[in-house]
Amino acid sequence: MLAEIRTTIREEIMEVRRDLTALEHRVEDLEPERTQTLQHQQATDMAATRQGNVLLDLVEDLDNRGWRNNNRIKGLPESTGEALQELLTGLFTHILGDRALDDYGIERAHIVLRPPSAEGPPRDVICCLLSFAIKDMLMKETRAQQSITYMDAQVSLFQDLSTFTLEAKRAFRPLTTLMLERRIPYNGGFPFSLQAKVGNSWHIIRWPANVPSCAPPASPLYWSPIGSWKDRRNNDANQESAWERRGGPDGPEE
Repeated sequence: MLAEIRTTIREEIMEVRRDLTALEHRVEDLEPERTQTLQHQQATDMAATRQGNVLLDLVEDLDNRGWRNNNRIKGLPESTGEALQELLTGLFTHILGDRALDDYGIERAHIVLRPPSAEGPPRDVICCLLSFAIKDMLMKETRAQQSITYMDAQVSLFQDLSTFTLEAKRAFRPLTTLMLERRIPYNGGFPFSLQAKVGNSWHIIRWPANVPSCAPPASPLYWSPIGSWKDRRNNDANQESAWERRGGPDGPEE
């Protein structure tokens, strides 16, 4: 009786071992397939991300092209009582001086859509000109004068930009403020990017998410190059790192 029980148990154990061995072989066969599937999925995700970013760039560029004739005017007094177009005509004549025009071709103008502030600065004015040449002439003259006083107010003219680009500029503001303090030259690009000259080379950052989360005012900064956004489709997504804090503006500290 005992021998029969042992034989039965031994046979069942052998059956379990055969099943485990079969499962082991199946797992070994599946592991390479899983690895290949995972790698393929990661490559597909990276390619989709790159293509999505390219499409976002194109949409942003098209959006900004629709705003190219717009001026954003800051500091223009609101409580003048004059019609807005007449006020703008007077401002443009003041800016151009002897080169003033009889008609600036103002297609439309409006104050930005937000409630007025009793204590804050006046709301921005958006002005669309029919002629890009006139708009460009006003912008160049504004940059040449650097400071414009009109009706006892400091007035500034800027290129109006899409909502996405304006949000990106705000996200970069802590970084641009720091670069101004460090006297590091920089400019913006289209579609939106921030380009800074460090030493003898230009460096570029593309997305607001790349802005360092903290940059202590006392710490010197060094930005490592990350390549043009248009070249991203040829680069591994893991190489799209943010600018790095690695020493002084002339290079990494030894």
